[in-house]
Amino acid sequence: MQSCADATRAGRRGFSLVELIAVMVVMSALAFSAAPAVRSMTSARQGAMSRQLVRLIELARAHATASGQPTGLVYDSASGAFQLRRIASDGASPTATPNPLGGTYDDLVLSVEYPSVAVTGFVTGDGNAKHQAIWFSFNGTPEIRDGLGGYLSGFTQDAVITTTGSHSVTVRMTSGAIEG
Repeated sequence: MQSCADATRAGRRGFSLVELIAVMVVMSALAFSAAPAVRSMTSARQGAMSRQLVRLIELARAHATASGQPTGLVYDSASGAFQLRRIASDGASPTATPNPLGGTYDDLVLSVEYPSVAVTGFVTGDGNAKHQAIWFSFNGTPEIRDGLGGYLSGFTQDAVITTTGSHSVTVRMTSGAIEG
């Protein structure tokens, strides 16, 4: 006859070494198969960010030609945000660009909208990386402006914004065409 202690021990079963190895093999296979999906998602996110930049630059150009006000896409590297800005009148500082509903366009904050995507290079139309903005005049031609919105010059070369994954958006110096 079994004692109570023996009966309790017999009711408890642990996992055998074979069962533990089988679980580890299955978990490894799942982890291995998930890696391409994660890479694919990251690549898709990088491409989507590039397309979003094209749309924002096109919006800045369209606003400039429709309103007659210099309008640009400004990159704030401290916050990692792209901002649509306009200059309402000569000598005025850049302000948020109004949207058709009477408000303003939201800033595009990369860490929120596109996690794991970053700007890796920003060269404006004068070959300089310090302005980090692409402005358009009333007729849609690209131009260089200082941080206060003062006109400096027209483009002397194409502007290029490069993001993670070697995606880039180019604004052509002569035509203002946007490619990405």
